[in-house]
Amino acid sequence: MTVGTAADLSAIAHPPERASRRARIWSDLPWFFLVLAILPTHRELVIAAGVVVVMAIAFRVRYYRHEWLLFVVGTLLGLAFELGGDAIYKLQSWSEGSLFGIPAWLPLFWGLGFVFIRRFGNVLVGLDER
Repeated sequence: MTVGTAADLSAIAHPPERASRRARIWSDLPWFFLVLAILPTHRELVIAAGVVVVMAIAFRVRYYRHEWLLFVVGTLLGLAFELGGDAIYKLQSWSEGSLFGIPAWLPLFWGLGFVFIRRFGNVLVGLDER
């Protein structure tokens, strides 16, 4: 069993201040809204490339350990959920779906959601991300 350092223990004992947590949330929101601003173009490949570019820039500005993995897992699960939901329930139809009948950007948007929901969740419960 390993013993944590004093810095690790202080992070547990003293969660980030409320203003610091609020700043972390506000610093992540522009990335999410930037992707939403691309959606009205209705150009599937532009939207997909936009999601990848926004995630790359967001990770360049602030990256936490294993977020690329979380993005990939979210993208793969999003692909499975969208294809499964389409095959089983036929709830939605896409007129311009080039990725097995769904838009190419949709699974990428799932990956984006996985990363940012984790970030927001960690802020809300007061975890210090590293």
